[in-house]
Amino acid sequence: ALRGDDKQDAAARSAGRRWVLGVHADLSGPQKEAGTAQERAARLAVEQFNSRKDKPFTLALRVADDRGEAARAEQVARQLTGEDDVLAVLGPTGYASAEAALEVYEGAGLPVLTVSELSLTAAESALLAEPKAYFRTAPMAAFAVYNAVFTLAALGSRRPGLLIDRAGRITGLESAQVVRDTSRAHGTDLYARVVPAAAPDASVVIADMLAHDIDGFFCTGTPERAAKVARALAERGFTGPRFLDAPTAGAAFVTAAGDAADGWQTLTPYISPDATPVRAFATAYRKRYGSAPGVWAPEAYDTARLVADRLTALAREGVGRPSRAQVTKALAKARFKGLTTTYAFNKNKELTTQQTYHYRVDGGRFAYVGTLPAS
Repeated sequence: ALRGDDKQDAAARSAGRRWVLGVHADLSGPQKEAGTAQERAARLAVEQFNSRKDKPFTLALRVADDRGEAARAEQVARQLTGEDDVLAVLGPTGYASAEAALEVYEGAGLPVLTVSELSLTAAESALLAEPKAYFRTAPMAAFAVYNAVFTLAALGSRRPGLLIDRAGRITGLESAQVVRDTSRAHGTDLYARVVPAAAPDASVVIADMLAHDIDGFFCTGTPERAAKVARALAERGFTGPRFLDAPTAGAAFVTAAGDAADGWQTLTPYISPDATPVRAFATAYRKRYGSAPGVWAPEAYDTARLVADRLTALAREGVGRPSRAQVTKALAKARFKGLTTTYAFNKNKELTTQQTYHYRVDGGRFAYVGTLPAS
């Protein structure tokens, strides 16, 4: 489950006790693309840090693959917390892993910085009403959904339809709840339908929704099932604004929906690797790995740099090798300007600036439209 960079480990040992950043990721399971992008981005950040002549220590990387499995995630958390040299951990990648591992990390006082697990409930499910060392280093997923409701209204929708496909599990249900609450708070005439996960086709409710005169659409579920919804709407000539929540808006949706995917939109917590603010990072990533960075790579790169920055500050304050509690405190007080945002946290260890990003399907892919105003 654990693998490190031997050259980095050797260099770290030569300078004394190691300063280690752990990476807890899904590298071979259902979210392996996101996990691999994050691991590679973190490794690039560590290599760049270690190339600096003025660095006060050498930073090593310890990578653990939980395969996206809850039981494995708990095991990985115990392995990483059991290594005294690990001062912080980037990850986990997804909800199930975070829910299983967080109690272990909190119990050990090891700061954990997740890039892509941005639910409202993973910390609550792990009995962390106010996390002590669990940092979310990208905007909460609920904020992107909240903005989507306002974007629908700005596009002229006064009677949006909400399709809740329970195949989307907890993240989809969270998205649906945010849409409902936001619509209710602002007087939007929302019409919602729920489809059981066991139903073979989520599009069975489309005729009823159109009969209730919806003029906009928001869908949660899975990419493949949402594609059938997109085709059903296209067959019936629906042209109102159509949105997916971020987990549903994957490449699989575009592939399965074909031409019916055109015009669908999503708001996400992650920036496009093609965006101008991360262009230099993308170039360095391509040079290092021979391919373009994937989703969540810029955020993972920034997060690893944030940890290195806080460790450097502690070292230069004369702290020497910091304790995990000192690292957690330094992160909580951070104000680090990254490529994607300025990293500062509230008492719940969430970003104080919640930025979201706009995508629209064009030319057979989700094309990056731009950044929405931060809040």
